Amino acid sequence: MKRNLSALAAVAAGLLFVSACAPVVTSPESLATPITGSSAPTALSATAVAFDTSTEPLADVTPVTVTAATPTEPPADATAAPEAGQQKTVTLDDQGKTIDLLVGERFLLNLGEGYTWEVEISDPNVVSRVTNITVIRGAQGVYEALQPGTTTLSATGDPACRQTKPPCAMPTTLFTVTLVVS
Repeated sequence: MKRNLSALAAVAAGLLFVSACAPVVTSPESLATPITGSSAPTALSATAVAFDTSTEPLADVTPVTVTAATPTEPPADATAAPEAGQQKTVTLDDQGKTIDLLVGERFLLNLGEGYTWEVEISDPNVVSRVTNITVIRGAQGVYEALQPGTTTLSATGDPACRQTKPPCAMPTTLFTVTLVVS
């Protein structure tokens, strides 16, 4: 026990010596100021000081305030519209919505990869699928507004697990949007 106390006392004495010889840092700027001659403090300091011994310069840190947006549910009769300069994309989030299009405008139908989708347009003279376009994985195609009118796009999705052996019992899902072309 005496041996452990002696070792502990030696460590404490060494720490006191180091803190007596070390400069007291009061600001980040004082780290950049070299200590020469008699400018080192001679009294013991009760404040513990940590030093960054890396050779990288100190960087200014600006605090950042993060504000979380409060999610809101769109009304049932909401209309999907892209931001200016963006292409319209219709997703599962647009279920039951009315989508306004201009003649010649196109949109990407992207219902995801979890289902095998069968897409139907009630009036293909108003909106139809554009052929010979490769789309991203999980998308069902690019569609174009051909003439003014109203039509319905509906898609029936069978879960991908229905193709496994044994097939899963997940239900088929139905997706519907109303397309209004002006």
